[in-house]
Amino acid sequence: MRRYCSDNTWCAENLPYEEGMFDVIICNASFHHYTNPRAVLAQMRRVLKNNGVLLIGDPWMPQPLRGLMNYFTRFSNEGDFHYYGKEEMRNLMNECSFRLIDSKKTGKHTILFKAIPML
Repeated sequence: MRRYCSDNTWCAENLPYEEGMFDVIICNASFHHYTNPRAVLAQMRRVLKNNGVLLIGDPWMPQPLRGLMNYFTRFSNEGDFHYYGKEEMRNLMNECSFRLIDSKKTGKHTILFKAIPML
């Protein structure tokens, strides 16, 4: 994707692909960096086939640690924007025409969200 733009966050909000082009989209260890997650999910929905699957793997931590981390990310220069819990991700997915069908911890501090398009 670097040939299309120099900033991957921007690219995620403006994917250079045709509608319904992909069967599966895998977003690994980057979703917490997106400053406009709704725009990113809208683009993912646009390029995903109606019978496709979206997989998002990202860092995970329990509350209240997640809340503290989300508070302090605004003071960080590391590019982190927001860490999501299961219900928060479910609500975000619903707003963006996805249905979260599974969420599974894959490690001590990682989670995998699996979603399908709402038709």
